[in-house]
Amino acid sequence: MSKTLKLTVSERFTMLPIMEGFKGKLEDLAFILEDIKVLPITEEEWKLAEKKVLVVVKTPEGASVINKEELTPDSVRQDDNESWVWNDEKAGEKEVTLSDATITLVTKAIKEKSDKGEITLNDKVLITLLAKLS
Repeated sequence: MSKTLKLTVSERFTMLPIMEGFKGKLEDLAFILEDIKVLPITEEEWKLAEKKVLVVVKTPEGASVINKEELTPDSVRQDDNESWVWNDEKAGEKEVTLSDATITLVTKAIKEKSDKGEITLNDKVLITLLAKLS
């Protein structure tokens, strides 16, 4: 069985590491490997979503967050950390068909994270993802 869904960039971005961490039955592995192929975000989708990579640089006033593309040869990064931000609404949704194995895996991972009390404000995409998978 399978289910066709419309997923945002954030929802697909969130699903990939869950699926890549799959541990389970051999018979489910083939389905999950096939489903992984439909989830990556293309360069065109990133452009539509206006993806930005933010970094922290040292300034005379302390520190400032800037788009990585704005770094100059004189910029001094505070650390090697980067944050990605994008606009799901501008990128729209992509229709994908997912197997029951994938739906079960991702749903179980979200529910386990919730049961452990590990959901944070940064995980708000899990609410819409769980609703679509259910």
